[in-house]
Amino acid sequence: MILHPRSVLCAISLALAGCSQPPPLDRIVATESPSALSHWRDRLGDALTTEQWQDFDEALQEIQFKIKIDAPELTASDAVEAKMRERIAGHSVREVMRIGWETKLARLDAEGAQLETFLRMNAQAKPAGAQAAADFSNKVYTQVALLRAVDEEMERTGQKLDLLLQRPHVPHKPHGSLP
Repeated sequence: MILHPRSVLCAISLALAGCSQPPPLDRIVATESPSALSHWRDRLGDALTTEQWQDFDEALQEIQFKIKIDAPELTASDAVEAKMRERIAGHSVREVMRIGWETKLARLDAEGAQLETFLRMNAQAKPAGAQAAADFSNKVYTQVALLRAVDEEMERTGQKLDLLLQRPHVPHKPHGSLP
């Protein structure tokens, strides 16, 4: 049997392609058990930068927050972690970050809307007395600062999400002008 040089090159190319790992962000997260997730993290190790690991952990935390909100009956941290692992099963690192950051943006948007509502209601309040007015003014100032922090965090998270998904960034529109 005579091997054609193109056939040999094709076979070698296929073998090498089958052995190569996908880029770190495209690797599937192992979620079968807490130890599988831990072992997966250890194996991936330095393939992700410190910042990417922080982003990944932030995404997992946001997913867990959402689970706690949606299923308050899950009080044990093991149950929440099991639900989180179920939620990210079969997803890549990139997809987990996307899910986490989209979840975070939705949470922040809801928090911002709630703060906006409080501020609009407070604009109509008429505190009686100088001390009450000063206390009320401090409360409003705190709410305005919280709303600005929410807007800044939404912008930061939106930038990271757009960079992750390799799409142009559209700046977050801050919540409406306040009374």
